[in-house]
Parts: sequence; structure tokens; C-alpha cells
Amino acid sequence: MKYIDGGVTAPQGFKAASCAANIKYENRDDMALIYSDTVCKAAGTFTRNVVKAAPVTWDQTIVKNNIGVQAIVVNSGIANACTGDDGIQMCIKTAMAASSALHIPYEGVLVASTGVIGMPLPLDKIQAGIQSMVPILSYDNEAGTKAAKVNKLAREGRPLSVNADLTKMAAVREPMYARFADLTVPNDGTPEETVQKILEALTGEVAS
Repeated sequence: MKYIDGGVTAPQGFKAASCAANIKYENRDDMALIYSDTVCKAAGTFTRNVVKAAPVTWDQTIVKNNIGVQAIVVNSGIANACTGDDGIQMCIKTAMAASSALHIPYEGVLVASTGVIGMPLPLDKIQAGIQSMVPILSYDNEAGTKAAKVNKLAREGRPLSVNADLTKMAAVREPMYARFADLTVPNDGTPEETVQKILEALTGEVAS
């Protein structure tokens, strides 16, 4: 097996970008966009809590239904948690904004949010952030590193892994091997169920 070091852009075909959308604080990168040139298979482990943030519910549905994933929209500052039906609608509108900008199905857009609980996300800033990031999507390592820092997961002395660092999911694409949060899986048409089992075995968590 081949392990690929680096950030979210380490695997061939993945681009990333980040921006300061001013969701909660001014002048700091608080949004990231990860995009794959081809549709990915996705696997994930999710909280077993009865109460789940809207992005968890949205992403869980995508993973459980084996929907191909091609993009991830990440924000920090506001978690979109304990926001009820409005939170789910926010996930849908975020995915649709990415879908429109990237020309991909909105059902294949994962959403990840972290930050203050109980506050609504500002849709206008999310949409503007996506629009500003699409033209600057890049394959280079710096773009991947900056994207990871949006979710405050790139700590000093801790090596960056790829997509799972941002979303606790794994995506597999052809024709290479990719490392996702200590998960290495071959891109040779591996079934979604197999990818899920590998992820659960390595993380010690079971999808609920």
C-alpha cells in the first residue's frame, strides 16, 4: 500500500481553496472548499447522539445512500447546530450554491460546520464565500493546508491528513491510492460497503 503525505490536495485530482467570509469574525479564513475532478465514493462515522447538527444529518444521508461526492463546503464560526428545519434548509442552500458554481449535482456536496451552537448561518456570506473560492481552487499543498486550518485541525507538530481531517469522511477516486485520516484504500472500484468497513475498523467507530 502507498501512503500519501500532505494535506487535502495530496491525492491527485483534489483542489482546495479558503477565504475570509466574515461569518463570525473579521479578516480570518473561515470557509474552505474542497473539490474533486471526479465523483468520489464516501464513507463516514457519525455521532450516536440523538441530537445532531444539521450538517451531520445532511452528510449522513449522502453517505448512507451511497451518493457520489464531488465537493465539500466547510465553515467555522457558526456550527449550524440546534437550528431545526432551518438548519437543514441551510445545508441544502449551501449545497445548491456549490452545485451552481461548480456545475455538479447538489446531492454530491458535503457540508461541514463548526463554531457557536444555536445561531443561524448567514446565507449571503456563505454564498459569497463559495463564489470567491471557486476561481482560486488549486491543486497545490499550500491551498490544502490553508483549507485544513479553517477547521482548526492543522495544529503545530501534527501532520495533516486529507479529507477526513475536515469532514470525518473518506473519499475514494480512481486511479490512485489515497490516505484519509489513517485510512488507505485502493481506488480500483472498491464497493462503498468495503470502504465503510475499512474506515470503521481504523477509527474504532461504527456509523449509526
